[in-house]
Amino acid sequence: MATVVKQPSEIRDLSFNLAALIAQGATLMSAAAFACRNLTPPLTTTLAAAASIDATTLSLTVNPGVGARVIVNPSGGTEESFKVSAISGTGPFTATITPSVEFSHSSGETCNYHPGASTRVLTSTVAVISGTQAIFRLRRGTSGQTYTVSVIGVCSNGEEIEDEVTVTITDIY
Repeated sequence: MATVVKQPSEIRDLSFNLAALIAQGATLMSAAAFACRNLTPPLTTTLAAAASIDATTLSLTVNPGVGARVIVNPSGGTEESFKVSAISGTGPFTATITPSVEFSHSSGETCNYHPGASTRVLTSTVAVISGTQAIFRLRRGTSGQTYTVSVIGVCSNGEEIEDEVTVTITDIY
């Protein structure tokens, strides 16, 4: 993961070179971006229902937002980190996640999260594909805030690839 510092006047394009992740002979067909604002300390919620191995959704008591990074059982022996790609429900909230769950988790387990930022605000959601690069337009960010922007790409062989970069927005003084 790389770190990029952007000043408001420099917010232009964010380019992901995915060559190292693409299988030989495959090409990058499409890519989408998700962004989340990093908070220290993170916010807290709990699992509203148990999560089984290989599940691709989590039931949460709080809506973390699309693009959020959710950590189930933080600092525990079964700690796992997920990115939220969709939310449904009005409480409890069903979060569609990647990757899938590796360990069983009980209802009521603690989860930390960094809330999702609207991808309409921070980045364009559709990439311009140029060879092995996925290029997203950075639209704006809040000065002093740090965001993690993740990109998920689909290759011509059907393989999904993922990369992320941390972007910090600073003021010009």
